[in-house]
Amino acid sequence: MAFSTIPAMFLHVLAMKRPENKPAFLRKEGESYVGIGYDELLRRVELFAAGLYDRRIRKGDMVGIVAENRLEWVIADLAATGTGIVDVPVFPTLTAKQEQYIFHHCNARAIIVSNQFQLSKILKIRDELPDLRYIIVMNEEVQAE
Repeated sequence: MAFSTIPAMFLHVLAMKRPENKPAFLRKEGESYVGIGYDELLRRVELFAAGLYDRRIRKGDMVGIVAENRLEWVIADLAATGTGIVDVPVFPTLTAKQEQYIFHHCNARAIIVSNQFQLSKILKIRDELPDLRYIIVMNEEVQAE
C-alpha cells in the first residue's frame, strides 16, 4: 500500500487490527523494556498536537526539534507533521551557533528540546531568534526560568 505522507501511514496502521499485547514502541526504563500501545501513542500525539495548537502554532509554521533518539521525538514529529506544521529536526550534536543559523533562517516559532543540555544551547541564542515564541522541554527535571 502506498502512502503520500508519514502521518497518513501512521493513521492507517492505527486503523488496522492489531494485537492488543503488541506495543507500538518499547523504551528502556531501568533494566527492563516497557511498551507503549498504539492507543496510548495516538493519545500522546493528539495531546501534543493540541498543545501546539493552543500556543497558536499552525499549519505552515516552523518548529525545531533538538533531541536524541527517543519516543518523545516521535510524538513531537507526528504531532507536528500530522497537523501541517513543518518540523525542523537537527542533530543534537550541533553547536548553539549552528542551531541559531538554522532556526533563524527557518523562522522557527517554537523549538522542542530533549533535556537541560539542549535547552542551555537554545537559551544562549534565544535573543537571536526573533520569531521564537516557545521552548518546549521533553524532560520534566529541567531547571529554567
